[in-house]
Amino acid sequence: MNTSPTARELIANCSALLLDFDGPMAALMPPPRNAEAAQRVRHAAAVDLPSDLRTTTDHLAILRHLLDQPDALARAEAEATAAEIDCARTCEPAPWLPDLLTETHYRGIPWAVVTNNSPEAVCSFLSRFKFAAPAAVVGREPSTVARMKPNPFFVSVAVRATGASTGTALFVGDSVSDMSAGIAAGARMLGYAKTPGRGRELICAGANALVSPGLSISEP
Repeated sequence: MNTSPTARELIANCSALLLDFDGPMAALMPPPRNAEAAQRVRHAAAVDLPSDLRTTTDHLAILRHLLDQPDALARAEAEATAAEIDCARTCEPAPWLPDLLTETHYRGIPWAVVTNNSPEAVCSFLSRFKFAAPAAVVGREPSTVARMKPNPFFVSVAVRATGASTGTALFVGDSVSDMSAGIAAGARMLGYAKTPGRGRELICAGANALVSPGLSISEP
């Protein structure tokens, strides 16, 4: 699929490119790996959880629930990082990522990763490929679980790391929480949508344009 003219213009003219990891860069935890990661985190937490978290496949939801239980959170966060690193060692880049990073490197546009996953997982993934190095990898640390997106904190830190101005930085995300975080930080938003339904959600959440898996930004 091609980008729309608006999406192509956003990419070409941004002062910095910020990429969410799981989705726009790689399918980090496709089923059943997401369920396996959530189970590992539940087991490590070793506390009673609400019924919805006993079956969730979203390991980050479990971390959020444990914010007021520091010992359990520390155990769960360490296991979440280990599970993410395991997945990062085998997941493949999103189809558009090589062209996208080649294009931004050619144009001299700095880029950074903004993710609720651990920076260690992102670095493990990037070490497998010959992509231009990011200006920063801003992700979940044990001390910043409470600042995960939709909090704009990670986005703001990444913008500063690139040296760009917030209003001309472009954040690519695939969730409503990504849109909320980027908009709150003052960035422009590009929604990465795998389905028409997700695309509508992202537009409603404030995406300036959409891109889809399989696109090539080098096509006319």
